[in-house]
Amino acid sequence: MNDNKNIIFPYFKPFFLYHCIQFSDKEMQLTDKWYLICNPTSNRGQMLRTWPKVKNILDREEITYDFVLTEYNNHAIGITHRILKAGYRKIVVLGGDGSVNEVITGIFSQNEVAPGDILVALIPLGTANDWARMHHIPGDPEAAVQLLKNGNIHQQDIGKVVYQTVEGSTTRYFNNIAGMSYDAFVVKYIADLNTKNMNKVKYLFFTLYCLFRFKLPKTRVVFDGGKIEDFAYTINVGICKYSGGGMQLVPHAKSDDGLFALTFVHKLSKIRVVLNTYRFFTGTLAALPEVRTFDTKRVLVEPVGDSTVGLEVDGEFMGYAPASFEIIPGALNFIA
Repeated sequence: MNDNKNIIFPYFKPFFLYHCIQFSDKEMQLTDKWYLICNPTSNRGQMLRTWPKVKNILDREEITYDFVLTEYNNHAIGITHRILKAGYRKIVVLGGDGSVNEVITGIFSQNEVAPGDILVALIPLGTANDWARMHHIPGDPEAAVQLLKNGNIHQQDIGKVVYQTVEGSTTRYFNNIAGMSYDAFVVKYIADLNTKNMNKVKYLFFTLYCLFRFKLPKTRVVFDGGKIEDFAYTINVGICKYSGGGMQLVPHAKSDDGLFALTFVHKLSKIRVVLNTYRFFTGTLAALPEVRTFDTKRVLVEPVGDSTVGLEVDGEFMGYAPASFEIIPGALNFIA
């Protein structure tokens, strides 16, 4: 059992104690402990409210662990690098889809440890929890912790995307879905609002509200055996099915088939978008003649002319096209 005594987290001084791991440049001995990477801002602080219960369950089940709180955006990437170098091979994410993505990016952007030697688990405490939805990972902390002891190990594919920022070409890895054009516009609009109380209802509201501010870009999409050059309402490159709190923009996605599920939506009128919003959630988007779906190992998305095409990955705005996608088959080991 854990006695985490070193540092008192200021938000919960009476009872929130956590162990601060001191990392050195020298690689430590391998450990069988779980390492918990916790995002205290997930779902308006849900992680902080749930932590005492999670800690009690972990201690009761005699699961050995160390943990840390992330302090800023993308902090979990660097934390993952350090804990792998320090000898940890089992990681639990306490947070949402963005936190999972940071850990995944941390795993696949380092060269110290082969990804196949690493095991990832999730206690879903985010707003959307779409990756957890895909793999039936329970939101109840008791049931989620039981997976650490009794769950099965699965493999799924990982995506790699190279895209553009003001700093130049950048690489990101992802385990769920990347969205371009309108998806990225909505995510960036919400991020720029810096709202602290986002939920599924508000997200859907902004999804519709942004229709009246969005200008469709002209794009060129190249994939295995095909090419599309047209105005794009949205482009989705997915490994798993769900995004945006249960939307199914790539309903044909299979997480372990070694292929991206690609959805290209041609120009739609605003009224047709509104009238067909239900299809985002029922997985019937492909019934519309403006929607085309494909399976492919590689995707290249480029802007045409003076168009600007944004990119979001697992619900976080990243940058802009040109963006090239590559699948890494069966690369992630996780518990579900």
